[in-house]
Amino acid sequence: MDFFSKKSVVIIVTIMVVVSFFLLEDELLVIKDGAENIRWEVASQDELEFAIGYLHSVAKTPVWEFFKIKDGQLYLVATEYQSYGAGLPFLDQNNHSIQDDKFKIEEIDQRLDYIPLLIGNETEHKFLIEGQEYELYKVVEPTKRVKIDLITDRKFRIWKREVVRWMTRN
Repeated sequence: MDFFSKKSVVIIVTIMVVVSFFLLEDELLVIKDGAENIRWEVASQDELEFAIGYLHSVAKTPVWEFFKIKDGQLYLVATEYQSYGAGLPFLDQNNHSIQDDKFKIEEIDQRLDYIPLLIGNETEHKFLIEGQEYELYKVVEPTKRVKIDLITDRKFRIWKREVVRWMTRN
């Protein structure tokens, strides 16, 4: 009788683990292509910081935009650029300064639903997170749109995408 009860406990725990794998969800920071396919993902957490860099299409100078996840939302928190030009900030607002010949605007704290990007031919969009830099312009076709977003997804689907990526790697 003692063996049966241990066996029952093991079976019940195993069933609970398997069921939770299909039902539990995770919050993710994702990059989606124009067809809403997830091209990149990482587990989301509060205070996670990342940046998007690109060459400004008119001024041809580097621009960096800095973001943070706070309370499960995306926030633009700062920008850094080298010169004024079309489409670049010019108003005296937020906490702005000039450091190392770069204009910096900090303490922006603007909440965003998602971050839309148009990957241009010469803009060389980059995504920087946790010390890793991803060259979006080499992964996504020029003139294509991508969206950086926070989503909730089931652990099973996350695992499935990882398996597919692993199997299709060169």
